[in-house]
Amino acid sequence: TLIGWLAIYAFGRQPTFEVEVKFSDKKDVQRCVDRLTEALREDGFTALGMHKAKFKPVVSLVLRGRPGLGMSDLTDRLAGIKATGRAPIEDWHVE
Repeated sequence: TLIGWLAIYAFGRQPTFEVEVKFSDKKDVQRCVDRLTEALREDGFTALGMHKAKFKPVVSLVLRGRPGLGMSDLTDRLAGIKATGRAPIEDWHVE
């Protein structure tokens, strides 16, 4: 049980989020994802996984934030990325 608690402590310290993102550029979604994940990496979030919806410019990303970053930090970063045009985000939803 000590090893289990240590694993929970080590891996549970960094918050994990799932965000669904819709891009305004419908032709090159992979380039949009690359731009978004790079911008989020600069802001302290790492992409752990991705799933793209068929025939739609919508991607679900699993993100891990560095310790101390919460959901409000993620939404602030996404709003900033959209406002500055660092990635062509049309809309998003954080779960």
